Amino acid sequence: MKSSSVAWVGKINEKKQLNARNFGELLPQTIVFDWANMDIVPKDLHQMLRTIYQTIRYSFPLQLLLHQLRQNQFFLLMWLIMFGFVSEQVGRTVGASYLMLDPEYCNHISYSSLFVMGLSVAMFTMAFHISGYILHGQNFIFLASVRRPLVKYYLNNSLIPFGFLFYYLYRFIDFQINNGLQPSAQIFKEVGGFLLGYGLVHLVTLLYFSFTYTDIFQFVAQRVDKQLRKNKIYRVNVIKRLENAQPSDYRVDWYFETPFSIVAPQDISHHERLLIGKVFSQNHLKAFILELIAISLLLALGALRDNTLVQIPAAASTFLLLSLMMMFAGALAYWLRQWAATAFLVLIVLLNLLVSNGLLSPDYKAFGLDYSTQTEYSLARIRELATDSLYRADLDSTQMIMNRWRTKFDTSSRPKMVFICTSGGGQRAAAWTVRVLQCADSVTNGQVFKNAMLITGASGGMIGAAYMRELFQRSQTDTSINLQNPAYFQNITKDMLNPVIFSLVVNDMFLRLQRFRDGRYFYEKDRGYAFEQQFHRNTDYVLNKRLRDYIEPERTAKIPMIVLSPTIINDGRKLYISAQYVSYLSKIRMHYSNELVTQRQKGVDFRRLFAQQNADNLQFVSALRMSATFPYITPNITMPSRPAIEIMDAGLTDNYGVSDALRFIYTFRGWIKKHTGGVVLLIIRDSGKEVEMDMSAKRSGFDRLFNPIGTVYSNWATLQDNNNDVQIEFVQGLFPQKMQVLNFQYVPRNYSDSSATAQAKADTSGHRHLQEERASLSWHLTALEKKSLYNTIQQPVNQESLKRLEQLFATPAAK
Repeated sequence: MKSSSVAWVGKINEKKQLNARNFGELLPQTIVFDWANMDIVPKDLHQMLRTIYQTIRYSFPLQLLLHQLRQNQFFLLMWLIMFGFVSEQVGRTVGASYLMLDPEYCNHISYSSLFVMGLSVAMFTMAFHISGYILHGQNFIFLASVRRPLVKYYLNNSLIPFGFLFYYLYRFIDFQINNGLQPSAQIFKEVGGFLLGYGLVHLVTLLYFSFTYTDIFQFVAQRVDKQLRKNKIYRVNVIKRLENAQPSDYRVDWYFETPFSIVAPQDISHHERLLIGKVFSQNHLKAFILELIAISLLLALGALRDNTLVQIPAAASTFLLLSLMMMFAGALAYWLRQWAATAFLVLIVLLNLLVSNGLLSPDYKAFGLDYSTQTEYSLARIRELATDSLYRADLDSTQMIMNRWRTKFDTSSRPKMVFICTSGGGQRAAAWTVRVLQCADSVTNGQVFKNAMLITGASGGMIGAAYMRELFQRSQTDTSINLQNPAYFQNITKDMLNPVIFSLVVNDMFLRLQRFRDGRYFYEKDRGYAFEQQFHRNTDYVLNKRLRDYIEPERTAKIPMIVLSPTIINDGRKLYISAQYVSYLSKIRMHYSNELVTQRQKGVDFRRLFAQQNADNLQFVSALRMSATFPYITPNITMPSRPAIEIMDAGLTDNYGVSDALRFIYTFRGWIKKHTGGVVLLIIRDSGKEVEMDMSAKRSGFDRLFNPIGTVYSNWATLQDNNNDVQIEFVQGLFPQKMQVLNFQYVPRNYSDSSATAQAKADTSGHRHLQEERASLSWHLTALEKKSLYNTIQQPVNQESLKRLEQLFATPAAK
C-alpha cells in the first residue's frame, strides 16, 4: 500500500468490502484507504453513501450529541445563550455582546484579560463535560472498559465546545480588527493569552482524571465485586441505574481514542452489571470531587472580592456563574434522577418560606441608615408628612435659597435660571451627561453651574451630574480643578460592571457572610457595595459624602440643588431624596378663589419619612444607586419601614426628570418671573428626541401575540416624552418668550439615519453599520462606545444647542 494512505488504528491483513454491516468488525483492525486501489470502496454509489451515513450516525461524537438533544436540553440552552451573546443576537442592547468581545480587566483589554477569559471558558467547558459524564456516562457502558474514560468522553463530547471556541476567537478577532480598537499584533497576542488559559484548565483537569481513573479490569484484578455484594441496598441502586441506561438505544461503532485515531468499543456485556456500575460510580465520585473543589475555589475567591486583581471581566464571571449552575443541576439530577424536577420545586418553595418568615434575608440596604427600627409607611403617614404647615415651611426655606442664589448676580441684572434635567441609561447616560456639562461649561465660561438652580433626572444621568456638581463645588476653593479636564470623562467611563457581576457570582448567589462597618451600623457586603466601592475608586472618592454634607452648600446656593426621585415600587410614588425638604414636589396646590385645591400625593419626602432612621447619614452614593437601580445588576434597595418598601430606578416614572423640574418652576413661578430673566431648561438625553418608526420588519406570530405588551414597553420613553412635552408647553405659557428648552441628544453619527430603508439595510448586514457606535445600556463601555460618547457632541443637533446656549449667556442680562 502507498505511503499516502491514511491509517487509523490496529491493522488489516486483507481487503474487505467496506459496508455498514462489517464496519464494526473492521474498526478494531487497521483501515487503510488506498486511493490507488479503490476495490475496498463499494462500487455502488448508493451503498457507498449508506456506508458513510452509517459510519457517521453510529460514531460516539454524534451519539453523544443526539443524547444531549434528547436528555440534556438545559445544558444545551446555556451553550445557545453563549452563542447568542458572541454573535450579538442576544443581549446587544444591554451590552452583553461587548462584554464577550471586548472584555476589560483592571480597566484594560490586554493579554491578562483574555487569559482570564480563557480560564473561565475552559471551566464552563469542563463543567459541561463532567456533568454530562456523571449524568449520562452509564448510557455508554463500553466506557467502563477504556483507559481514562472521562478523557475519552471529553474528546468525543467536544463538538459543541470546540465549535464555540473557534467561533468565539473568530468573532473576537473580527470585532477588534473591524472596530480598529487595537493593532493586529496585540490582538493575536491576546488570542495567545486566551488559548494559554483555556489549555491550562484542560491540562490540569485531564491530568487529574488520567491519574485517578478506574476501569473494569482493575476491579476484576482486585475482586472488589465480593465487597459490593455485602451492601445489598447499594447493589440494588446501581443495578436500577444500569437498567435505565440500555446501550441498545445508543449504538456506538467507533470513538476517538486520540484526536487522530479511532477504535471500536470493546464488548464487556459478559461482565457483571453490578461490577460495571461500580466502575462508573468510582469515576463519578472522582468527577464529583473535582466539581466540589471548583465550587469551593470560586467561593473562596469571594473572601478576596474587594481586591481589584480578583475582579475578573464580567464575561468571565458570567461563564463561572453558568458553570456553577451546570454543576449544581448535574449533581441534583444525578442523585435524584426522576425526582430532580420535584426536588427543585420543593427547594424553591422552601426558600420562599424562609424568606417570607425572615429566616433568610435577601434584602439589600441603603448604607448609612439605621435598620434597627422601622418607620410607618401608610396613607395616613404620607399625608402627615405633607401638611399645609410643612408645605409652606418648605416653600419658605427653598425661597430663601433662591434669594441667596440671586445675590450671586448684579442687582441691576436679571439672570437666567438654569434647570438641568438628565436622563437615565446606565454608564452611557453618566458619560454623556459629563461630556455635555463640560462643553456647556466651556461655551458659557463657567456660567452654567453658577446659574443652575436645580438638577433632576434618573439613573446614570444623575450620577454624572452629581459628579460634575461635586467637582464644581471643589473648584470654588481649588483652582487646580478645571471642569473641562478630559480626565473626568475618562473617570466616569471606567468599568463598573466587573466587581458587580463577580460579587453576584461568588457572594450574592449564596449566603452573604462578609460584613462591613459604617459608623455605628453594620451591613452585608453585596453587589450594591461592590458598585459603590468601584465608583469611588474610579472617581478618586470625591463623592464619598453623606446626604447631610450637602445641606449647607445647597442652602447657601453655592451649588445647585439635587433632587433624586427613585420609585417606590409598592405603590408607584416617588421617594424624593434631597438635602432640603421638598414636600411641595409631591403635589401641586392651586388657589381658586379662597379654596386650596390639592391633588393625589405623588411622592414622599425621604428626610422626613426616615428621620428616626438617621436619614441625613445616608451615603450619597447609596442615594444615587437608589435612583439608578438596574434590574439584576444593581439590586432594589429595601427601606427600614413597616411594611417594607422597595426602591427602583427613577426612570420608571420619569426617565428625564422633566416633570419634577417643571413642578418646581410652576410652584415658584411668581418669584422666577420677578427676579430672573427667564428659564433655561437644559435636557440631556441618552437617546434621540424623534425616532423613525421601523416598518421593514415583518411581524411574527409571537410579535402579534405580545404586541400590546411589547409596544407599551418599547415605547415607554416615548410616552414619557409626550407627557413631558405637554407639561413644557403649559409652563412655557407662564413665561412668554422667556423659557428656552435646549435638548442634547446622544444620537451617534451612524445611528442617526434611522429611516426604514437604512434599517432594512442594517438588518441584512447584521446591524454593524447602523449601530456600531451606539453605546449599550450597561455599566461597562467599550473603547468604541467611549469614543462615540465623546464625539457625539459634534453632531449638528448638539452643536446647534451649544450655539443657542452660548448666545443666551453672551447676551447681557436684561435689567
